[in-house]
Amino acid sequence: GPYRRGLWIDGRWGTDADRESYEASWDKHYAAANEAARQGRDIAVADATDREGPWTGLFDYWTSIATAVDPDQVSVMDSFHYDDTEENWPLRDGFGALIGRFGADQQAVLNAAVERIDWGGPEVRLHTKKGTIRARRALVTVSTGVLGAGDIRFDPALPAAKLAAIEGLPLGTHNRIGLAFDRDCFGSDAPKGVAMISEGEETIAFGIRPFDQNYAVAYTGGRFAVWLERAGVAAAVDLARERLGKMFGSDVPKHVTRHIVTAWHGDPWIRGSYSAALPGQGHQRAELARPLEDRLFFGGEATSIDSHATAHGAYKSGIRAAREVAASLGRALPASLDIAAASVA
Repeated sequence: GPYRRGLWIDGRWGTDADRESYEASWDKHYAAANEAARQGRDIAVADATDREGPWTGLFDYWTSIATAVDPDQVSVMDSFHYDDTEENWPLRDGFGALIGRFGADQQAVLNAAVERIDWGGPEVRLHTKKGTIRARRALVTVSTGVLGAGDIRFDPALPAAKLAAIEGLPLGTHNRIGLAFDRDCFGSDAPKGVAMISEGEETIAFGIRPFDQNYAVAYTGGRFAVWLERAGVAAAVDLARERLGKMFGSDVPKHVTRHIVTAWHGDPWIRGSYSAALPGQGHQRAELARPLEDRLFFGGEATSIDSHATAHGAYKSGIRAAREVAASLGRALPASLDIAAASVA
């Protein structure tokens, strides 16, 4: 959004000149990555961009937030194909609340993890902890983290091309550290977002008082996010408190009343945050989305070429897969689904 953003650079607040310099550097980095993709060079973002500039570290940090991996781990093809609407809307009640309400009228069975999918016969059989489900078609939407870990066994085994697509689109990690305060510790002049750059320390950014409520959220991504998650909740909270104290005053940490810390890397039902195409693997999203013998179909953000790493990308992939399932059965989807998909594009 158009809110004011701040830079904290080695113990001082950044100037307008600093912000202009950074924004020009960002445009240069982004253009270089996209130009490599236009040339058909499926290389890492790190190999396509300046590694010596004063803002390279901040560009790399934001890359780790956007892709959940560091710039040496993601193909330029992901950023090139991504359709950036420049709209990322936070929700007062949380994004999970939106998705929960959106699907409230849909029947779902919980605590029934699928352990094996038999798809070699005339019907598909899904073996779960609550029994076996038989169907003419199955739509697989679990993450590449779950698929790559072998948590679901396929019989017959998935073909080599599908396994290569899963391997080429691993999940990265993007975590958040939320701190609530008993008062407004930041003041009316505080930026709504701030990135903190300190020599010898990991770059980190915060959202400050979203919706004018007394909390702040830190964002971590890539290898550092994995390391910090493994270090534990206390370490993450201490880091956020310390950094906020440096920027806004030593009294700020004293007013923290509670915290919440995500841990997507270790979540057994997902095993990460969202997918990133490895260098050389930028073509694999289309391969992952490809149906198998008109019996197994695939959806989820990792199958989206232009909206990966997003909830709307996952949703739109479901509409696409539903179309494929319907066509395989000689049916057509109602036009209302096309309208719904367009409304979240």
